[in-house]
Amino acid sequence: MALFKGSRYEKVTPFQPDDTGRPPFRGLRPREIGDPEAVLEHVVSQKERLDGLGQNFYARSAEWYRVAEANFSWLFPEDILHFTGPAISEDATPAEAQAIVEAFEKDNGAERVGASILIARREDRRP
Repeated sequence: MALFKGSRYEKVTPFQPDDTGRPPFRGLRPREIGDPEAVLEHVVSQKERLDGLGQNFYARSAEWYRVAEANFSWLFPEDILHFTGPAISEDATPAEAQAIVEAFEKDNGAERVGASILIARREDRRP
């Protein structure tokens, strides 16, 4: 697997070959994230995008991943700005659950407008 020089994944090890000499998965192991220091809380605005946050806070849209790393409790980075579905309590009645789903769909409930997310400190790039 070829990676660009300077890639965040450059030093990540691939999966080890099994007894047959073939790797069990043609990919890389998870990348070590470290412990990003969150310095700001940002309130999500309507129609915000991760690349826009990267541009706004790090002066490079490609550094959106820093926002994702600071908010590591979400499995997929896009979930930071968007809900994947309505939150329905386990003890909600069927009528309450239906009302929640309808409200979610009516509002196009995808955006997490007003939710707070963390913004990590900018890395010091001095040699």
